[in-house]
Amino acid sequence: MGNDSRIRPDHRRCIPRPVREEGGIAIMAAGALIIICGFCTLALDLSRVLNRKIELQNTANPAALAAVAELNGTKAGLNKAVQKAAATLALPFP
Repeated sequence: MGNDSRIRPDHRRCIPRPVREEGGIAIMAAGALIIICGFCTLALDLSRVLNRKIELQNTANPAALAAVAELNGTKAGLNKAVQKAAATLALPFP
């Protein structure tokens, strides 16, 4: 009973381990940092897109309201509405 090595093999010898395991966390942290930076960049880009959309909508609303006041169901009313919208946006009208 004193010699248990014959009955139970040494488990440390069954699974070979690499000699050096240092630096694995640094590699994973670097990869995670790259992914986090990517998500931050994506969030900034999406916020800029939303901001541009709101700016365009805030610009288009007064032009649409000004054009609606000129509509009367005729071709001349439609032309006046387009001219009024262009004037509101300060666009050159051909």
